[in-house]
Parts: sequence; C-alpha cells; structure tokens
Amino acid sequence: MCEYNFCKQTLDKCNTSVLLYKYNNLLKNMRQVLSLSLPEETTKELKESAKRRGFESISAYVKYLFYLDKDLISETELLNSVKSARKEYKEGKAIKENL
Repeated sequence: MCEYNFCKQTLDKCNTSVLLYKYNNLLKNMRQVLSLSLPEETTKELKESAKRRGFESISAYVKYLFYLDKDLISETELLNSVKSARKEYKEGKAIKENL
C-alpha cells in the first residue's frame, strides 16, 4: 500500500510538473497582433514580395525577415570587430596562415 501511495504521489507531482510546463510554454508562445502603418506603395510591395517568395501571408514573410535579421551584425559590431583585429595584428597576436 505504501509503495502504491509513493508511486501515486510521484506520478501526481510529474503530472503537475508537465501541466505547469505546458501552461508556461503556452504563455510564452501566445501571439500578439502588431499593427504597422505603412504607405500604400510599401504595403503593395510587401504583399507582392511575400507572394513572389511563396509565403502564405504577409505575417509569415515578416516573421521570416525578422528571423533573418537575427543573424546580421550591426555596423557598430562590424567596426568593433575590425578594430579588435587590427589591434591584435599590431600587437603580433595574429596568426599567419600558411597557404
């Protein structure tokens, strides 16, 4: 009997944990509507681009563009990287590659 109660309590805790995980995940993935005010010509171009590239909706296209933007680095980050590389080169820290 004790063994059964232990298993039942453990199972109840697991079920509760799974439910909480699913609920928290649901909250994280809830969608919100974002309205954009764009000139008519821009809206037209956006719709045409989305359709031409095979997206089902403008929303899907904008999400895709946002995803692509995450991989880009800013001009400031690029300049900082170049400055750092130049500094390392001047200090002799750069490794010369043998081709």
